[in-house]
Amino acid sequence: MGLAVTNCSFNGTTHNAIAVQSSTNNEVKDEIVITENVIQNTRDRAIRLGDAPNVDSVTINNNIMLNSGDTGGELIKAGTLPEDMSNISLEHNYWNGKTPAEAVATNNLPAPTTTGVTGGTFSGLEILADYCAPGYAPTKNEDG
Repeated sequence: MGLAVTNCSFNGTTHNAIAVQSSTNNEVKDEIVITENVIQNTRDRAIRLGDAPNVDSVTINNNIMLNSGDTGGELIKAGTLPEDMSNISLEHNYWNGKTPAEAVATNNLPAPTTTGVTGGTFSGLEILADYCAPGYAPTKNEDG
C-alpha cells in the first residue's frame, strides 16, 4: 500500500488536514486510502491530493468533516491524478452539511453521489445521526 490514513482525528489545522503530494525523490504510488477520520476546524481543505499521477487507486470513504473548507467551501481537491478515474472513490463521507458538488472540486475528481457515513470506528467525537447516510444510525462501541 502506498498511503493509509485511518481512524485519525485532525482539529484546528491552519492548512490542509491531510495533504498527499509527490516530490522528486518521493513519489506517491500504489493505493491511497483515507477512511474513518474526523477532520474539524481546518482553515483550508480537509483533504488535498497534489501531484500523484501514478497511483493505482484512491479511496476516500467514511470520513466526517466538520467546520472546515477553503474560502469557497471545498473540502477535497486534487491536482494531477491518473487519467483513469474508475479506481477513485469518494463515497460515504459527511460533507459538513454541504452537497458533494459543493464539497469536492471536481476538476480532477469524480463527483461523489452519496452523503453520510455508513460505517467505521470514530474516536473522540460523538457521532450524530446527521453524519450518517440514510438508513444508518450511529452505535457506540465498548469505549463509547
